Amino acid sequence: MTTTPLDPEALGLDAVSQMGTALERRGELVQSYLSPALELLGVERSHDDEDRAVLLLLAVTLLWLADQGSTRLPVAGPEGKVALRAAFAALLGPDAELSALIERSVSLIASAGERLSCIGSTTETAPLIVAEGHLYTQRIYSLETRLVQSICEITTESTSSWEAADISAMLEQLLGGADERTRRKSHALKLSKEQQLAVLTSLHAPLSVITGGPGTGKTSVVISLLRALFLLGRGPSEIALTAPTGKAATRLSASIQEQLAALRSLPPLERQMFRSLQQPRTIHRLLGFSPSSGRFRFDRRRRLQQNVIIVDEVSMVGLELMTHLLDAVQQGAKVVLIGDPNQLPSVDAGAVLRDLLQKNPKLPPWAAVIASADDELDPEQAQRSLHTVELTHNFRVDSDDEGGRAVAAVSEQAMHGEVSFLDDESLVRKLSSVGEVRFEGVELLDATNSLSGFLDRWFVEGLGTNQVLDWLATPFQIEPGGFTHGEPELRALVKHLDLSRILCLTHGGSAGTESINSRLHGLMARHLGERETRPLLQGEPIIVLRNDYERQLFNGDTGILVDVRLNDDRVPRLMAVFPRPDGSLVAHHPDALRGHVALAHAVTVHKSQGSEFDHVAFVLPTRDGPLSSREAVYTALTRARKSVVVVGDERLLQLAIRRSAQRYSGLAERLATLTHGPRDLTPTGEPA
Repeated sequence: MTTTPLDPEALGLDAVSQMGTALERRGELVQSYLSPALELLGVERSHDDEDRAVLLLLAVTLLWLADQGSTRLPVAGPEGKVALRAAFAALLGPDAELSALIERSVSLIASAGERLSCIGSTTETAPLIVAEGHLYTQRIYSLETRLVQSICEITTESTSSWEAADISAMLEQLLGGADERTRRKSHALKLSKEQQLAVLTSLHAPLSVITGGPGTGKTSVVISLLRALFLLGRGPSEIALTAPTGKAATRLSASIQEQLAALRSLPPLERQMFRSLQQPRTIHRLLGFSPSSGRFRFDRRRRLQQNVIIVDEVSMVGLELMTHLLDAVQQGAKVVLIGDPNQLPSVDAGAVLRDLLQKNPKLPPWAAVIASADDELDPEQAQRSLHTVELTHNFRVDSDDEGGRAVAAVSEQAMHGEVSFLDDESLVRKLSSVGEVRFEGVELLDATNSLSGFLDRWFVEGLGTNQVLDWLATPFQIEPGGFTHGEPELRALVKHLDLSRILCLTHGGSAGTESINSRLHGLMARHLGERETRPLLQGEPIIVLRNDYERQLFNGDTGILVDVRLNDDRVPRLMAVFPRPDGSLVAHHPDALRGHVALAHAVTVHKSQGSEFDHVAFVLPTRDGPLSSREAVYTALTRARKSVVVVGDERLLQLAIRRSAQRYSGLAERLATLTHGPRDLTPTGEPA
């Protein structure tokens, strides 16, 4: 973003000048917000000089908070003063004199309609909106209003009136019959009672929310829901599977295919329906986003044709994207939202999944038809929303993999803000040297002077093996129809790289992705006998940084660099190879992807969402900071299926687990009105 430094003289007197100087001292933190704030406000000359200064600060604060994930700022009562002080201190510095600014801000907002045209109420059109003691930008308030309207429209549809006999017959067929021996012989998915409740809720409710962490059986619910829809007469063309990122969509597709392969006696008609089902797509692709126009093909005027929309990894979906998605849902369609609310929230503003988890005092009526299972329904299910089901049982705890059980147990405790597991030797092995690392269960390695040594060990165990060199020595060849030589070896190499990943909280610093990728790139260069100055080397993993609609590559997609002969070329050239959701492999020249990809030996925890690995190394920052949170730790831990090595200071890990990421959002309050009060949530003066 091109920015223009704040021009205090153009705005007025000392108050603005002092504030401009204070803001500019903060460097890159707020520099990019100054011009957008001025453009947003269109500050009038008639405003008092101090008013203009405070308005500028409030606008910068809202724009900065939106980038931190919040949709609004509390400004009323004690909570408002605490929030204003925290935000102003982050922007102006902890040593700034804030009391007068806070009082001036509160006074300005309280008399907004009388003194200023750029702050208005919900019935007015103004750059900044005051609603229920909170300050919004007009744009975000409008998005939130539209989302509430869409949810209202969807949930006012009556629940499905399937015949009880049809539901019972469907359940019996879904579960493989009433006889246990028959079920074992058919290899039917064994569904717990809460999984059955999730499937039935998704079938009956117009909008359902299914939550649970990794290992709680969400994929089994998706497959069972799809089978149930087929058995009840829905066709593949009526169903859309979608996720926020290409990586999440690919992972959903792979998980479905893995579980389908285990259903050996799946009736041929059902298997054909699964083959006819369109592959999971990103939400942007589903909605027909056009990069050139910045618009979606499907919206309120032109709705999606599918009758059932199943959305995975909803914790990654922000306010704006969810608004566009639900805007496009046709009347009478069902929406099933699936995700883990304890993960890191979306990069974009909003906490949509968290805000959707409303309460209701009773179980839904369709719970009565649930078939027998080993578990009992958690009584807390009755305290959740009528259309929300939480999957609470982690099946990894039941597995024979001791390491996987330890990862699951530690993740559960971290999710609740507990740190006692760090003193439990049966769960965590504390290590003082790299040589002690076994890549089993949960290990905590003190990183003091040992990070470089750990990275050396990580490389030797992963890319530095003779097997990788053998795979890379394969003469890969591709023609217009696909790979004609070396495809099995290439797939083995891709699979090998996807078994493990290093996760970081930051890009910069010695414990960030940039430094770690540089270190591992150097190790790879020496291993291959190449020059370190070459930016990309064969055998290295890469990640897509932004959507590339022309090549159908999407943010978060991962691939590998290998030397490939194109058609009849005699000399191989370095190519970036990516697996597609349909199982195929595509190759692109790295020069064509310049600026769109980066090395992925290490990725941020945010980028890792939607992925799972057998082995994870979670490298903590060298000092505490706002990115270190309980949600970040939980997300990092739950990317691991078998083992995780936490590399860093135990004290910093404890601080992170005890700190929950805070986001200000008004969606939950307005949805509570939808659930327990009036259904018309459109503010007076707002278009419906």
